Amino acid sequence: VPPSPGTIQFSSANYQVSEEDGQAAITVTRTGGSAGELLARVSAGGEGDTATTADYSFPSSEASDVLRWSDGDMAVKTLYLDIVADSLVEGDETLTLQLQDLSLQELAGSKKNAAAERVGNVQTNAVGSLSRATLTIQDSTIDPSAVDQLTRFSGNYQRGALGDALTPFVITAVDASGNPVAGVSVDWEVQPAAGGSLQRTTVTDTSGRSSNTLTLNTSNRLRVKATVGSNSTDITSMSSDNPVSVTFVVNGGIAEQPGLSENQRSVARAMDSMCPALEEMKKTEEVLSAGQEDLLKTCRRLRNDVVATNLDLLAHEEVSAQGRVVIETAKLQSASIHRRLTALRAGARGVSLSGLTINMDGQTLPESVVSALFGSGARGGSAGEEAQGIASRWGAFINANVIIGDRDKTDRGTGFDFRARGVTAGADYRLSDALVVGSALGYASKDSDFKGDAGNLEMASWHLSAYGSYYRSERFYLDGLVRLGRNSIDTDRRINLPGDPLQEGVGSTTGWEYAASLSGGYEYSRNALTAGPYGRLGFIQTSIDGYTESASNPGGTGAGSILAIDDQDVDSITAVLGGQVTYAISARSAVYLLQLNGEWEHEFTDNSRAIAAQFVYDPTRTSFDIRSDNPDRNY
Repeated sequence: VPPSPGTIQFSSANYQVSEEDGQAAITVTRTGGSAGELLARVSAGGEGDTATTADYSFPSSEASDVLRWSDGDMAVKTLYLDIVADSLVEGDETLTLQLQDLSLQELAGSKKNAAAERVGNVQTNAVGSLSRATLTIQDSTIDPSAVDQLTRFSGNYQRGALGDALTPFVITAVDASGNPVAGVSVDWEVQPAAGGSLQRTTVTDTSGRSSNTLTLNTSNRLRVKATVGSNSTDITSMSSDNPVSVTFVVNGGIAEQPGLSENQRSVARAMDSMCPALEEMKKTEEVLSAGQEDLLKTCRRLRNDVVATNLDLLAHEEVSAQGRVVIETAKLQSASIHRRLTALRAGARGVSLSGLTINMDGQTLPESVVSALFGSGARGGSAGEEAQGIASRWGAFINANVIIGDRDKTDRGTGFDFRARGVTAGADYRLSDALVVGSALGYASKDSDFKGDAGNLEMASWHLSAYGSYYRSERFYLDGLVRLGRNSIDTDRRINLPGDPLQEGVGSTTGWEYAASLSGGYEYSRNALTAGPYGRLGFIQTSIDGYTESASNPGGTGAGSILAIDDQDVDSITAVLGGQVTYAISARSAVYLLQLNGEWEHEFTDNSRAIAAQFVYDPTRTSFDIRSDNPDRNY
């Protein structure tokens, strides 16, 4: 008879917890056999539930919602569900709990251990009859104006090892007006009870404060609950059925640390799932790869180091710069074509080699200054060349752009200094006095150095454009542009923790870009002067392929922190309103154009993006997001 894996099921069909308890303990048993490894997931939520996700959550420091029994293990497993004590009077609420056997799912995609091989396919589902249970969350909300309250003064979110005596937990008891209350009896409880020892009862002093010191019997996560005691004679409005309490977290998950930004907490949640799994693999003497060994060292270091700083280095915030760089470079290429169309409407003929634009920190140098610096201002042939038949209908141009600037660091993005260069060359043909069409080929590159020695980003792109300008009358015009582009991006980002040798996550990717714009305006001409308003709608759609980083120093410290980055899609829809003034100077050898324009641009899309990734060596394959900054909406 082959050995049996046994049956796993809830220990009870009904569980009860009060909101003020702060946590519900859900126990699952394994009976009737212990052969092989079993995995079970506890899920919450079902039809008819009155509790919502605002009333509970799975603690991030637990290995998600999965319970694990090793071969021969028949111990009762406990999963803790955090309960939210809100201020709403909403009555008791119910929550459906369901138990799902994950053993077959996991084994189907991985190498079975020897015990699992003995079991074979005899047991197809180890879940017993108690696969569903009901958790009743008792409403403990009391009118705040009629009760005293406990507040945490200090001691929350401490860490320690077996045998450590922690810094005292300090609470303050206040009345309904916020005044401290002395002589209040406070009961203390460790959850789970075997996690440590402290005084069972303390009394508040004249400042309303009371403290207690915990000596740890474990290095695992636990909670310490302080509750107003039933023997307190000063709490006239309090009954033992409705105690006031506060809870302290000890050895909590990385994501539970206070003061983390949104992106830091997202990375921390992934590590709270990954790190216990790596520790379990190490404990059961499974062979870890070199990358997993390094990642486990990073997990252990994060328990004691400055968490926020380290999470910034592990997060892929530098990747969010890729989308911004692609969009800005696309707009740079569009600007070159629009300058050509403006020159054509002003009467430019022949070949133009002077379209150089220099932008420094958002300020564009006037073309007259650029012409003086580089000794060229010609926009085309002279008026005397315009009567040479068909040849006079053709035109060609080369426009170049140079942009230098920087971006400040934010909570969602790494700051960087950048240098962008672009060149566009094209040819156009006047089909009639009212219609000009043309095409152009452009190349652009952008180099960005992340601030704080966080790495760098290099991008190169090629663009093929088709454009045209139509004069409906002497004063009204329409311009159109479509463009196809191909981008390549190389990103190096620092992933080593402070004090460690330099280690970078190195990645390369590519992507396509599609763009179109339609603009129109009204021009008033008087002799050599042309002026008028214009408007433009622009659309850009880009994709950036997902990629897997490699370590700049394979086998070195930090090499286990490389990421697999998911695909990205970046869209931009803009509207522009502006005005321009152009003055043409006709000389014997060329027509010189002096231009002045100002515009207001509004971004409709290109919202904050969630960029997903996962640690390459994470055995749980937990994905996490970092969010990019929202774009400037008006400028």
